[in-house]
Amino acid sequence: LIDVLEGMLKPNPTERLTAADALLKLNPNYVRTPLLQKPIVVGRPKVFTYHRQNSLTNEHRRILVEYMFETTVSFNFTLNVYFCAVNLVDRYLSVKEATKENFQLIGCSSLLLASKIYETKSFTPENLVYASDYAFLLSHILDMEVEIFSTLGGQISLFSLESISCL
Repeated sequence: LIDVLEGMLKPNPTERLTAADALLKLNPNYVRTPLLQKPIVVGRPKVFTYHRQNSLTNEHRRILVEYMFETTVSFNFTLNVYFCAVNLVDRYLSVKEATKENFQLIGCSSLLLASKIYETKSFTPENLVYASDYAFLLSHILDMEVEIFSTLGGQISLFSLESISCL
């Protein structure tokens, strides 16, 4: 697990593991069939870089990814939530420009969306506002959730390890 997390936090975008690659690395029982040589992942960015972002750097991403991991673990959610949320952040930021002020908001809203997909009891927006130390309002997280969803055209889920192994 630590190797996978270190791979996701590498500063060089060409060496960095995507959330989808990390999911596949964590499943030792995954068997590729001849028809499915490459795993199916919805909306995976080819390589994420922050060159489109004027105020964000790879260091900002590293800090956000660590924060999202700590939040996921502290609320006892599965790693599928975490990896999907990181994927949502990367995909959203590859299309839209963000500021330092709303970067954590994007991460929290992505956690909220991902938890609705992979958990029976999702994050509540109130819990995420609390986890952010009240850095934003409840209405902000709900508005950003809608913004992310609409920007990604409703394609917000990764195939989980369990669903891939069933193919």
